[in-house]
Amino acid sequence: MLFRSLLRLFLVFFSATCVLLHGAHPAFAQQQDAEKRVRSMNKQAMADYDALEFELSRKTLMDAVSLVRQSGLEESAVAAKTYLNLGVVYVAGFKDRNRGLQQFVQALKINPALKLDPALASPELDDVFASARKQVGVAAPPRETPPHETGTDPDTTPKSGGDEVKGLSHVPVEEARPGEPLIVKARLGSDTGATRIYVLYRSSGQADYTPLAMKSEGGVDWVGVIPGDAIEDRPLQYYVEARDKKGRAVVGSGSAPNPYIVMLSESAPGARIVRPAERKKAEDGKSKFHRLFVFAMPGFGIGYHPAGNQTEVAWQIKSSGPSTGLYQRTAVDSPGGVAIAPFHLGVEIGGMITRGFSLSLLGRFELVTGANAQTVQTETGATPMGGTTRAGGAVAGFLRARYRFMGGKFHPYVHVSIGAGEIRHALNLSSAWRQDNPLVDEATAVAYNANPAGNLDRQLVCTGAANCYDSLKMGLVFVGGGGGLWYDVWKYIGLILDVNVLGGIAVGTGGQSGLNIDVQLGVGAHFL
Repeated sequence: MLFRSLLRLFLVFFSATCVLLHGAHPAFAQQQDAEKRVRSMNKQAMADYDALEFELSRKTLMDAVSLVRQSGLEESAVAAKTYLNLGVVYVAGFKDRNRGLQQFVQALKINPALKLDPALASPELDDVFASARKQVGVAAPPRETPPHETGTDPDTTPKSGGDEVKGLSHVPVEEARPGEPLIVKARLGSDTGATRIYVLYRSSGQADYTPLAMKSEGGVDWVGVIPGDAIEDRPLQYYVEARDKKGRAVVGSGSAPNPYIVMLSESAPGARIVRPAERKKAEDGKSKFHRLFVFAMPGFGIGYHPAGNQTEVAWQIKSSGPSTGLYQRTAVDSPGGVAIAPFHLGVEIGGMITRGFSLSLLGRFELVTGANAQTVQTETGATPMGGTTRAGGAVAGFLRARYRFMGGKFHPYVHVSIGAGEIRHALNLSSAWRQDNPLVDEATAVAYNANPAGNLDRQLVCTGAANCYDSLKMGLVFVGGGGGLWYDVWKYIGLILDVNVLGGIAVGTGGQSGLNIDVQLGVGAHFL
């Protein structure tokens, strides 16, 4: 009985093992095939490299890297070899030390025991590979001492002062956490004659580099903290440059045309501030994110009024339609017309919710300078008995949501707005003036319409056709959006160019619909 139970258990285990091996075999075979292909691609790429076909060699190796990742071979020896060969092509073929260094680092992370092929070695490759070893934390292989050399030979005796720095030493930063300050370190030897070190950085898409003076921590160590808003949502480019007392560059790591590239990663190592001195620098960098802002923006507006929108002051006898022979307010003819709002002042007060998104209140205070239509005299030249005065201004207010792009000083942005109030434009009525049917005020129109047969000394608006502009009112509700440019010229001061497109919705007595476009250029402050 016991024997039968053991036999059954063995048969079940054997069957399950066969099933697992049968399922695993195709995947294992596919991985083996992929590894063979990657080895073959490496061989072909280095043959192209020897033939000075650098671009073809680089493309083949990049394809090999893609195949490595697709096949789950990221930690394999063939992956390390691929990255090593790609680093050789970048450094020796394209003279791109930064990208070559990144490939060497990737290779050494997989296999710290990797060595350069002696047949490919050169002083330049050896130098970049040594930097990669240092960055990964891999000790350089010991120097082999020939049998005939003795320990007392001055050329082979280890020298004291192993920490002595010569030139400029910098370990490139490959990754950073979005929105967090980035610490850049360097070591400067006294042999350079340099007195200051700068890290020059820019976000991807930004034309100019921003120089940042690094601080000496005593001795040869220097530290710079790039503000987090410079790497909020885009990769960062930077290089390090040491300068002498006259401001001349004497030595550097990376360069403007060939900078180091820092990619964004939420799990980037070393992005957290550790030392107290570095933490203070990071907080100083974060303080440049000011939450409150206020802008004063003078501007002008251009409006479109559809046919039928009425002016505010001038009335005229209607020559057709159901109210023929009676006075009505002058109106915009079909298909509509364009009118100008020459001057207004926009005042915006708001706060940043995040580094890109803000909410604000925008007040639009308009001075109506273009309209001159108002009661001036009677038809016979007598003094008017009361009358209509032209509109002097208009006020509107908006709630605005803005999203601005890019870190640094230059911020394009888009926004949406909703608000209420009035916007006025000046409409030219010179073509509407008639000697036999002049433009009159509201008092005249009401009196005439009540008694058309009466003897009435009409009160005129404007004295003639040469220069007569009346105001058109739009509102009461507005919705719209737009965009602009925000440029920080100083730590607390910014310039702004703003375009606001608003659709007016007729609400309430006298409300009229239309479209208004405001262009505003202003200055403001951001703080706290």
